[in-house]
Amino acid sequence: MLLSLLKAFFIGIPIALGALVLEFILIIFNPSLLGSITLMTLAVFIEEFLKIIVIQKIATKKNFPSTIFFQAFFIGVGFSLTEITLNIFSYSSVEKTFFWSYIGLFLIHTFTTTFFGYFLVIQKKSSFLITALIFSMAFLIHFFFNFAILHNLNLSLVYFILFSALAYLFFKNNFLPD
Repeated sequence: MLLSLLKAFFIGIPIALGALVLEFILIIFNPSLLGSITLMTLAVFIEEFLKIIVIQKIATKKNFPSTIFFQAFFIGVGFSLTEITLNIFSYSSVEKTFFWSYIGLFLIHTFTTTFFGYFLVIQKKSSFLITALIFSMAFLIHFFFNFAILHNLNLSLVYFILFSALAYLFFKNNFLPD
């Protein structure tokens, strides 16, 4: 199982890089999007769409539910750490305020991928409607998180909720290994 989790972590990296490339393509073809709510919306859509496609592909293989759940979590870890690394390299100095935004990046991406994994595991059979609903919920959570960051809202409560929700998903169906 350790090897599959390590593989899942490394799967998260090209997903993040692929999302970044697609976001850059949007800006290249339409520079007026830079800094707009439209770009933020499209970026969140791209990121969540790429993550759910990969996690759904993993969930269709004959794996144990806990394996799928943890693979989804580690895909989120790989994705978020890639995004954090790219953010660190894009700024000349890292300030204390950035630390909290990095915690937020980690929590939002690990939460949405774990959220996808959780619901794909408990879903009895694959359904487009259920998958679309799960995607929509994760998209909205991610969108409002980004919106709060852009408008400098206090995110302490959001961090607490995301961390609590992530912990709940781990303990809900006893996915933790014995």
